[in-house]
Amino acid sequence: MKGTKIRGIILTVLVVISIFLSYSLWKVQPDYEVIDNETVKKEQIAKLRQPEQVFRPTMVYYHQNDNNHYMTQNVTMINALVKAGTTFDFSELVRTDKMTASYQGMMHQKNSMELVFPNAVPLSIYSQVFRLKGDNFDLNSFNRITFNLTKSENGLFSVYFGNDSNEQIYQGSIQQEQVDMLKQVLTEQKTVMASVNELYKNKQYLFLSDEPVKLQQQQYVIETIDIGLFKKCVVWRWEQGEGAG
Repeated sequence: MKGTKIRGIILTVLVVISIFLSYSLWKVQPDYEVIDNETVKKEQIAKLRQPEQVFRPTMVYYHQNDNNHYMTQNVTMINALVKAGTTFDFSELVRTDKMTASYQGMMHQKNSMELVFPNAVPLSIYSQVFRLKGDNFDLNSFNRITFNLTKSENGLFSVYFGNDSNEQIYQGSIQQEQVDMLKQVLTEQKTVMASVNELYKNKQYLFLSDEPVKLQQQQYVIETIDIGLFKKCVVWRWEQGEGAG
């Protein structure tokens, strides 16, 4: 009986201690360093770049007719064409399931100009560069744009966004004045375009120059980045409610 009473007293004391410790944990205020939101917002891991600076074509083709083709990698001409394209008012893009010609024939037709990208670009991303509208942009991408410089029956000029990997095409159209802008760039930069020969092999058209092609060179500098910058960016994103996604 005496042992039972002692155990009861010990149990009561332990319960009281547990309650006291739990209360202390709830009430304690950790001495965390206060983060200045204004400072965090200004932290950047790398230099910010616009979409048109990241997703940009690296090659231009001009198909004058069935026998005369021209190509250039001139940055000035590419930038001029992209800049012009940012002002175009494209009609709604529609996926072309029933093509009147093969994929290669649609993308390399005569009297047309091509912008070729090194990698496939999601339509949803490039709609931040060109004013594009349409359905299912999140699920589809392209790696070349073909501007038909010949007026169609409806008085407009067709534009094709093609994906070489699955041969899928989204088609839209632009107006006469917008095609005139492309032709003006072509006239001003014609001297930088080299004549190329057309070769059809493995169901694909290749355009090869007789002259040596000078490839663009890229130089990279390795630089270490303070891990603290990443931590501050993560903290700021969580505070802005972005981290939950």
